[in-house]
Amino acid sequence: MRFVIHEHQKQGEPVHWDLMLELDDVLKTFRLDCAPQHMLTQSCAAAPIFDHDTRFLQYEGPVQKGLGRVRQVDRGTYESVIMTQHTWTVNLQGSLIKACVELPLHQKAPLVIANI
Repeated sequence: MRFVIHEHQKQGEPVHWDLMLELDDVLKTFRLDCAPQHMLTQSCAAAPIFDHDTRFLQYEGPVQKGLGRVRQVDRGTYESVIMTQHTWTVNLQGSLIKACVELPLHQKAPLVIANI
């Protein structure tokens, strides 16, 4: 399956990053509060947000009626390792991130990351 990480800039808000994981016909999306290049070296939290359309796997440009912009900062494939009631562990193989990541399914929580 495929994934992408977008840097998301919106007027009047701090920059954030969206990790989007292809699952069936949607992108399961998690808002990250740190840049992907820092995920492996510093504390980073993730929060599940609404599913996105799969067209965002390729998209860069304006969003939210021109109030924001997204650009891809990483992309690649992932393997689902295990999904529990509260977390989803995935093995990301991107151009920037190569790690096994445990994502929260219901609320914002620290990422648990193991380099591979």
